[in-house]
Amino acid sequence: MVVMSPAMEAYFKELDDKIEEMYKVAREARKKGGIDPVPEPEVNVAPDIAGRVEELVGPRGIAAYIRELSKTLDRDRVAFKVAEKIVADHRDKDPQKAADLAIRCALAIKTEGVVSAPLEGIGDIIIKKDGSGSYLSLYFQGPIRAAGGTVQAYVVLIADHIRNMLGIGKWIPTRDEIERYIEEIKLYDKVVNLQYTSKVEELDWVVSHLTVEVTGEQTNPEEVSAHRNMPRIETNAVRGGACLVVNDGVLAKAPKLNKLIDSLGIKELSEGWDWLKHIPKEKHDDKQVDTGADKKFGDELFQGAKKEEKKDDKKKIEPKDKFIAEVIAGRPIIAHPSAHGGFRIRYGHSRDMGMAGYGFHPATMYVTDNFMAIGTQMRVERPGKSTVVMPVDSIEGPVVLLKNGDVVRIERSKGIEKILPNVAKVLFLGDVLIGYGEFAENNHKIMPSPWVEEWWVLEVKRAMVAKGLDTTGLAAAIKAEPGVLQSWLDDPFYTKPGPAAAIELSRVLGIPLHPRFVYFWNALTPVQLGALRTWLATGNVGQVDETGIVHLTVARDPAMKQLLERACIPHVVTGESFDFLDESLALIEVLALRKQDAAIDTAAASAVDAINAVSGIKVRDKAPYFMGLRMGRPEKAKERKMNPPVHVLFPLGHDSGAQPAVMVAP
Repeated sequence: MVVMSPAMEAYFKELDDKIEEMYKVAREARKKGGIDPVPEPEVNVAPDIAGRVEELVGPRGIAAYIRELSKTLDRDRVAFKVAEKIVADHRDKDPQKAADLAIRCALAIKTEGVVSAPLEGIGDIIIKKDGSGSYLSLYFQGPIRAAGGTVQAYVVLIADHIRNMLGIGKWIPTRDEIERYIEEIKLYDKVVNLQYTSKVEELDWVVSHLTVEVTGEQTNPEEVSAHRNMPRIETNAVRGGACLVVNDGVLAKAPKLNKLIDSLGIKELSEGWDWLKHIPKEKHDDKQVDTGADKKFGDELFQGAKKEEKKDDKKKIEPKDKFIAEVIAGRPIIAHPSAHGGFRIRYGHSRDMGMAGYGFHPATMYVTDNFMAIGTQMRVERPGKSTVVMPVDSIEGPVVLLKNGDVVRIERSKGIEKILPNVAKVLFLGDVLIGYGEFAENNHKIMPSPWVEEWWVLEVKRAMVAKGLDTTGLAAAIKAEPGVLQSWLDDPFYTKPGPAAAIELSRVLGIPLHPRFVYFWNALTPVQLGALRTWLATGNVGQVDETGIVHLTVARDPAMKQLLERACIPHVVTGESFDFLDESLALIEVLALRKQDAAIDTAAASAVDAINAVSGIKVRDKAPYFMGLRMGRPEKAKERKMNPPVHVLFPLGHDSGAQPAVMVAP
């Protein structure tokens, strides 16, 4: 039973009522007579996934069984159970029909009955015979691409399970056939551009271990040149569907498939697909792992500590460069793999992001010359392959260097047209908002979270409970209005404390400083941090303007200027000095500039550790990881036209079988 609020319940009821009104009009229109093939609307409303599956592929009556299983099982187990039932019901009458119906029904359940892949992505499912016995053959077609790599691999897995149930023998490829697949996939990659760049050894391993034949009809005019006229392969031309399933399906989605096999607990699959865990990977020598620092951002000073200076032995998550390995001319690379200044990974979801969209600050979309327009497909470093751009203004925006030397944090897009002509360089592109589910769905390791406002709020609330303070008591302790304090907690994305209040909150509650006044300290080495602190301490640390606000001004220094830009510390250039304006108090307190005997430990594991050792104010790492991103295929947003164009849609009725083909219609 689904529990929902009265408002949500009323909303769904309104949807149902409006749909019924539309159908009532359609039914009345059909009764006018003689114009339409049938007197009733052909497309019925499916109340749920089970109903859609039955309408899409059948068999009749299967919806009730799907609903019953769905009460206790997840969708993957439901799909396998339904396939098993269909095989049991039809195996004695027609094993080939049983296999066909079971695979299509399971695929429809997996895709929730909302894509055409179960009907159009699979052409035929045939039990073939050769000299050594029988085997199951799956004919994939181009539309299987719409199902996605995970579902493509899923079809092969469930087909093997059905093969076992029906007692059909294994497909055993010859060496020539294996090499044909390798040649064909590499040719298809040149023509169409596959998503996963596979190695010959990987393809050889996967094809040689498959137990059902993955084949298909010709989808491209290009033909293989070496491995031609194979007895069991009908065409010399490229079979796009088969190439997609083997390369972007079984091979690319092997980690997901292994996870699914383990969760199903089916002994035959666990044993028969154990080879999938041992796909040969490219061997690497013992070179130092690239930290992902982008060489375009400066000389060795900005590439972190030298080897002998590094004390942190924690295993780093390596950069992934696959998303730019296949970039073609004209597709801008917005950020290189894990490069400093790229996109800061932030967890969360906004309403306009949809199922797999990522959120970007509107100002980021402007400073990237509008390449990142709403809905643009982007290829991403992690956790998946691609996404679409959606605007979210509650996350952190970009930090830019202006032509006059000022470093500015852009927090709103309003009025940005005045700033853009003066931007010399983007120092930080801003946040990318990614739902946790994207990492779970793609079987990707969860990246460490940056220090963000929503985390800060939780720290405040926990400290308030520990110290027995309510909002009024805490407001009195930091000399703030209770209503203002409450707004910082209730609306942390748009209402933030000033530097003095943020520092007082940290001192009173013993929590890390508000993220607004934390910079990319770990972009510097402890040695660089020590040099920066020494230089800042030479400034007017105690200067207060006429309004009582602390102003830190320091004489200009080109080397220190580069460090300020690296750490994205906002400041303005005034004559021969740098003025840190609203950042002044935070810098003075965090770096303990008023303590004459304080010194940065240059042997510390990181800059953040060095700060926490010398400062009375704790800080956290603002950006443990950055992410790379490039433009994908914006032209795919154009209308799709069939070649040759379709002039007539011919109604076949409901008795044409799983495939609506004129040749087989009664």
